[in-house]
Amino acid sequence: MKESRGRSARLGVPTEREREVLNLIAQGMTSREIAAKLSLSVHTVNGHRANLMRKLGAKNTAEMVQFALRAGLVEPLTPVRQSAEQASQRRF
Repeated sequence: MKESRGRSARLGVPTEREREVLNLIAQGMTSREIAAKLSLSVHTVNGHRANLMRKLGAKNTAEMVQFALRAGLVEPLTPVRQSAEQASQRRF
């Protein structure tokens, strides 16, 4: 049985769309970039961000992403590794 929006919000469980937005926030995307990627308005993205912060009990974006990583709501990004050739071409 599918949860209603009201029940999901009361339980503090992020909706599927909120999780999608959270993943993009965790990747470092701005609200404007997320809006363009998901074909949403910036206002809607900011609404999802506010709902996520409330549901996760976060005071700011950094705290929200930290919580999401610890809770397994988003996957940590792995750093891009430079090849030995790229590293050797680097000049300081």
